[in-house]
Amino acid sequence: MFEMFAQDQWRMTSKLVLEYGVRYSIMKPYHSLWGNQAFFSPKDYNPSLAPKVDTTTGFLTGGDQYNGVVIPGSGFPDAAKGHVPDSILSGNYQRLFRGYDSNYSPTVYTNIQPRFGFAYQVEPGTVIRGGGGRYMQRLGISDTVHVGGNAPFQPASTVSQGGVDNPGGAAGSVTPLAFTSHAYNYPSPEAWAWNLTVEHEFTNIATFTLSYVGRRGYHLEQLANINALQPGTIQANPTVKAPDALRPYKGFSTIIEAQNNGGSTYHGMQANVKRRLTKGFLFGVAYTWSKSLDYGSSNGTSIPNPFSNAALYGPSDFDTKHVMVANYVWDIPYGTHASNPFVRTVVGDWQFSGTIQAQSGRPQSVTRNLDQAGIGPGAGNQYYTRLRQPTTPRQFGTSGQWFEVGTSCGPANTTCLFQPAAAGTFAPRGSRGVIYGPGFQSYNAALQKAFHVIPGHENHQLVFKAEAFNFVNHPNLDNPTMDPTSSTFGKVTVKGTTYASERQFQFSLRYAF
Repeated sequence: MFEMFAQDQWRMTSKLVLEYGVRYSIMKPYHSLWGNQAFFSPKDYNPSLAPKVDTTTGFLTGGDQYNGVVIPGSGFPDAAKGHVPDSILSGNYQRLFRGYDSNYSPTVYTNIQPRFGFAYQVEPGTVIRGGGGRYMQRLGISDTVHVGGNAPFQPASTVSQGGVDNPGGAAGSVTPLAFTSHAYNYPSPEAWAWNLTVEHEFTNIATFTLSYVGRRGYHLEQLANINALQPGTIQANPTVKAPDALRPYKGFSTIIEAQNNGGSTYHGMQANVKRRLTKGFLFGVAYTWSKSLDYGSSNGTSIPNPFSNAALYGPSDFDTKHVMVANYVWDIPYGTHASNPFVRTVVGDWQFSGTIQAQSGRPQSVTRNLDQAGIGPGAGNQYYTRLRQPTTPRQFGTSGQWFEVGTSCGPANTTCLFQPAAAGTFAPRGSRGVIYGPGFQSYNAALQKAFHVIPGHENHQLVFKAEAFNFVNHPNLDNPTMDPTSSTFGKVTVKGTTYASERQFQFSLRYAF
């Protein structure tokens, strides 16, 4: 990885300052020192070399089992000796070196990241600040795609018609390979971020800050099974017992490919009031009102529809519309300046502090591991549709509903408000994150006092501290049950698991010197 940057500051006037710069990053993809990684390349797959897949057993006959498999580089390096099995080094795998660089994906040389910011003093005590820029992220070694665990180095197969005691069937049977890979074109994840802030100081009272913050993410990683069947294929072929026989890349079962096709959008208003320690009291209150949307909230997000991620666009898994955090410190003045030494020692110099946090809940989705779209094994959870927007009574317990579900929900699902998508289709956009779960509240406080144990030595102190966590014992409810086949679908029946809500007390005595 190589980076360079340039920046400058220009004080245009006594009230206006500009800052600008640019960063340039060259991020070379990771590669294996021993050459023991394999990718699947759709453009190198030759249908004429595909094995034949039995429609009943799913076993393979003929063809090239490694059709489309790529080992980057021009051959195994000398360092591979002793780390890669000799059977592979001397085997018939030279054909898998198909002329790719050892990094497989090309290096991106367009990661130019401009930055700009300004600060303007409107009047004494009032400042406007703003800025924006482009930011790149280097991709780390994926914990969801293991190209070093692919065949021929570590073959893995998915068997759908085998028995428990003998999943491979008859001796010598060849089963389709399960593969993970990442796309050849693999741009660096990036984001454009911008903000605008107004800050005003109310003399001897507090400083108030109001900000708008925005962010737009591009090329975010997602996972897609590129060997999925076209929607409706399972329903159209009821006599085929081995779906692998219908896959576009025969000889393989699932091919999970990491693709940088995701995106995200964030808009937020941030308000902050902060009072410095004045007359023994300080406090701060921060509030954020925001909205975050994306096509998947982590690099391990599997796209239900591998042919398009458009329908997945919706509230981020971590979208929290409202967040409020407050903190305070009060140096209790009573007894601090008492003339009586005993009163001053026992009653004086106590400090009371605490934090309050409250936030709204996060979005939840109704999904089920049901291949309603008919795209074959490996489809993962698919979203349910809804007949209309449900009401949200927000009740706790088995006798109430957090959100409306209708009637007869469960496997029959006859009159339920949430329904599987029509056979051979996916749920449309708007099916993700349709319900927001319970929020979270926390009230913490501390009371402490420092006792001077050696007269005339202020640096020797015995500090007593009593802390209370969630001292009001506020219950934090768990998220509702989102399984449409559950008897508690739409209900919140548990508390204290999603967010801890136990009331705890903690006492300490510390000698500081």
